[in-house]
Amino acid sequence: EEKRGFEWAQALVGVMARLTAATATVALVWFMKLLTPVLALVLRLAVYTKAFWSAGLTAAYHDKEKLSETTVEGYRRGSWVKGWEAGVLNFVWFRATAGKSAWRLVKEA
Repeated sequence: EEKRGFEWAQALVGVMARLTAATATVALVWFMKLLTPVLALVLRLAVYTKAFWSAGLTAAYHDKEKLSETTVEGYRRGSWVKGWEAGVLNFVWFRATAGKSAWRLVKEA
């Protein structure tokens, strides 16, 4: 009798742990979905500036003397494409979730 009570308690703890993990996953998914417009705005504000690209490319270039204005402008062109920020955010989401859908994340929680 005592053993059955213990097994029942263990099963209940397991269910509660999975339910908590699933709830946390759903909350995170919804939080990220709600945060997407804000993140897109922050990306736009940063990436549209010339200073963003100059600073980033200067840090990345091996020979900073070879970094030309034309090169900086070439890198900036990608941010002129409509919807580029959605692509960046989708890429980040994919990397963070290992490509799993929100439903699959909840099922695996």
